[in-house]
Amino acid sequence: MSRPSFTRSFGVTVIMLAGLCACTERLAPTAAHPSGPAFDFSNNPDNGNPRILRFGSTVGFLIVDVDHNLFSIQSGTDRQAGCHAADVFDVMSVQWILSNPDDPTARIMEKRLGQGVYIAVFRGPFPFADCADLMSRKIAEGTGNFVNTDNDLSPDLRDHNNYNAFGFTARGELDRVDGSGKVHYNGVSKCVWDGFDLATVKCEDKINLQ
Repeated sequence: MSRPSFTRSFGVTVIMLAGLCACTERLAPTAAHPSGPAFDFSNNPDNGNPRILRFGSTVGFLIVDVDHNLFSIQSGTDRQAGCHAADVFDVMSVQWILSNPDDPTARIMEKRLGQGVYIAVFRGPFPFADCADLMSRKIAEGTGNFVNTDNDLSPDLRDHNNYNAFGFTARGELDRVDGSGKVHYNGVSKCVWDGFDLATVKCEDKINLQ
């Protein structure tokens, strides 16, 4: 677990893929979400509040659904853990709310949004042996929307009383790799942690294909 970069890894339940963690500055705003307000934080003007930071990154997230013997990748590129050239590129928009911008150990709340992120679903079990093994297990791929929230990015840096809650949802309409048509994808990962002992991390990861 790397605290300086605020990435988090807990075994195979929720993993931010190291090969997809390159951060980048967003050069231009994207279109608003069709069913509501601006989907991209950078569509909104800077309000000058030092407690609010906004930036973009192409980090990837993994869901491992043991019950359904599936795992999925949702990320800003389609590198698939380094196994494929990046033909898809979508910068996720990130907003941090800092409880105290002058204290590096202060609480940071995150909301991360992605529209048109790459999603791929594979047959389990996880992990995979190599790129050939990974590609042979792919069921479907395409793009969709992604929302991640975390009520405290670094609870282990200070004393606290509340459990850390974090997780994400991803949805999209994917193409079956066998050419048999489309499939609706819904992936959910929800976790809680006491903020001190990694053994206390409890997550529920589910993948639904219809």
